Amino acid sequence: MATGLFLFQHDLRLHDNTALMLAASEMDHLICVYCLPCERANSYPYRIQTYGQPRMQFLLQSLQDLSEQLAKRNQYLHVLLEHPLNILPTLITQHNIAAVYSSEHPGVYEQRVWQTLQGRYPYLPFKQVATHTLFDRTELPFELADLPETFSKFRRRVEELPINSATPELDVLPPRPHHSHQFDVLTPILNASTQSAFTGGNQLL
Repeated sequence: MATGLFLFQHDLRLHDNTALMLAASEMDHLICVYCLPCERANSYPYRIQTYGQPRMQFLLQSLQDLSEQLAKRNQYLHVLLEHPLNILPTLITQHNIAAVYSSEHPGVYEQRVWQTLQGRYPYLPFKQVATHTLFDRTELPFELADLPETFSKFRRRVEELPINSATPELDVLPPRPHHSHQFDVLTPILNASTQSAFTGGNQLL
């Protein structure tokens, strides 16, 4: 029985998530993980913080909504206050993970984490799927190194390409392993957070 690890990042949804669909089609069990940023004020150059209070509140509400949707499908969202490079190796070893899945993230730091994990586990399949772009890079009529210099030139090259329809919401997911532990840091943090002008969560769309 193969167990997969799915790393949620900026794709906190069950609909139109081809990366999650791929994991669900290939694995018998699935561990769903989100690594919550727990940065310090001096973690970034010039003391820049990537998450202010309103953005963090929105993220937490989105995670809560995703957690509830996964629970309806006999799944569980492990929200971890750990850096991915610190916690994912532990999960890979403890659960004998057969493959790691994620949506392709455009961020430099996120891609660096993914590449580092690939380097540590060269025998393990790491599968990323582009879930936030209009076209897949394999569909483009040119290599990325030959990207047209202006939007007009780009548009003329791609305007005849078919646009893929959104994939439906997943009704069934592989269950989590019976021996996996639940980590609930989300509810206490949400209860301690203040209300903001915007509410996160896919169900509000």
